[in-house]
Amino acid sequence: MAYRLRIALFLVFATVVLFLAASIVSSLMTSAENASNENTPATQSPGPPIVANETSALSIPESINYETRGTSIDVTPAGSGSSAGIKIPVAAATTGSISVTNEMLTSASLDMKTQGFPTVTFTLTEPCYIGRDGSTAYGTMSVEGDSAPTAVTITASINQDEGVITGSFDLTEGFIRSFPALQGYPTGTITFTLDAHRLGDDPDTTR
Repeated sequence: MAYRLRIALFLVFATVVLFLAASIVSSLMTSAENASNENTPATQSPGPPIVANETSALSIPESINYETRGTSIDVTPAGSGSSAGIKIPVAAATTGSISVTNEMLTSASLDMKTQGFPTVTFTLTEPCYIGRDGSTAYGTMSVEGDSAPTAVTITASINQDEGVITGSFDLTEGFIRSFPALQGYPTGTITFTLDAHRLGDDPDTTR
């Protein structure tokens, strides 16, 4: 009887020890798994795709073409006489066209016809900002096949449909010598005023 009691007590003790050992092992494994999860960065689910709409797309600046016309020029003679500083009106027909994009003069071609002298053509060679007074437009002046670089000071007031452009450039003796056809043309400052009218939405539209 005593032998059987000892066997039973031993089995109960062994069962308790095994249960405790299993609990400890399970606890250690759970702690290790939790620590591993804390060190692993969380994976974020991808958000919705970004789709550009009409308002977020960049718009292309609109280029507006204008027809330009002028009927006279003013000549301020050079020198230090009584005539210096006096503007002399001279009949001259100035025609041509310009293109403006976001207050930038991107192209210009002007023909100035003065009675008794050949046609003088100015062609813009570099874009010019016209959003302020006294901008400088760089281009080429051509007269009967001869050409020379020229700087024209311009002031413009233009809206979507029309505007006014005032420009001036100097005719020095050296400049006139570059053009045999201009011999006899007065030296001084040439000032012109042009009315600009929009040609239309089609850049190829002409009048």
